[in-house]
Amino acid sequence: MHTSRFQLGLICTLAIGMGFSLSSSEAVGYPASAAISMGVNPVWSLGGDMGPGSHTLVTATGGDLIITDVNLSSNRGGWWRMKLLRPDGSSAANFSGEDSHTRPLSRTFSSGLRVPEGESLSVNWDAAYGDDHLYRYTLSGYYAQP
Repeated sequence: MHTSRFQLGLICTLAIGMGFSLSSSEAVGYPASAAISMGVNPVWSLGGDMGPGSHTLVTATGGDLIITDVNLSSNRGGWWRMKLLRPDGSSAANFSGEDSHTRPLSRTFSSGLRVPEGESLSVNWDAAYGDDHLYRYTLSGYYAQP
């Protein structure tokens, strides 16, 4: 079989063109927004044990604080209720359920709860009965631009 120079040239041109189009280019990323921008590691978490009643959990310092995850467990039985409160006493979030020792609370917020810089977030725990009056909690999130 005899191949012409034109056919060889066309095949080479197509091969080079296909190779160029399939080759990877340098990846360039652009931030979608300026949501997370404070410091090298703006992520934070807080946790521990706390008795029933009202307690200040966190005060946002160095920027607005966004709470993305809340976890709660306890050995208390019966019903329980957890309220996250703003400084003026208004509710930022309310959670309730039955038997937090068998079914712990674990919530993730897609957009988060914002605590403006300088403001505090308090929690109020309440439950029906049980031997252990301690609640185990973890909050996590990140610092954002004000």
